[in-house]
Amino acid sequence: MIKEVSQLKDIIESILLVAEEPVACRDLLELLEPESEELLAAAVTELESEYRLRNRGFFVQRIGDCLRLITKADNAVWIRRFKAGKPVRFSRAALETLAIIAYRQPITRPEIEAIRGVDASGVLRLLLTKELIAIKGRKEVPGSPWMYVTTDKFLQVFNLASLSSLPDINSFGDLYPSLELPLLDGQ
Repeated sequence: MIKEVSQLKDIIESILLVAEEPVACRDLLELLEPESEELLAAAVTELESEYRLRNRGFFVQRIGDCLRLITKADNAVWIRRFKAGKPVRFSRAALETLAIIAYRQPITRPEIEAIRGVDASGVLRLLLTKELIAIKGRKEVPGSPWMYVTTDKFLQVFNLASLSSLPDINSFGDLYPSLELPLLDGQ
């Protein structure tokens, strides 16, 4: 059982450094078995503060209940050059569909298609494959269509701490009047 914040910070920092995906706090609790949840929370809070105060090239980012180390946006150009990779690109159809799901989840394919006005099955398959959306059961209506929601990977790709970090949908009205989303049954 770990009883010191400093030891927890060291271990958490090491785990986050080698983790390929965000690490769930509940997984850290199980793995590290700290004296209390509060001790783990204190260690994470201290790590976050230390990176902010030292103005490092990376910091701890919270994504829902998960943590990861992420580089500063200011360094993106250099990181891209180093990795020589292409930035993630999405088609307009994929971005529209993701936005609809993010703001209206859980939502069904027929509801998405009613908003977009075109078939969404291909885009939904692509987004499921890329793990940006997931199926969250069936809607209890005739035909029992699948309901779609965004995933933690969606938050990660778009650098969002949570869905509440999304811009207010009403703020788009002036820029894109055609972006108004019609109300769906039951909303």
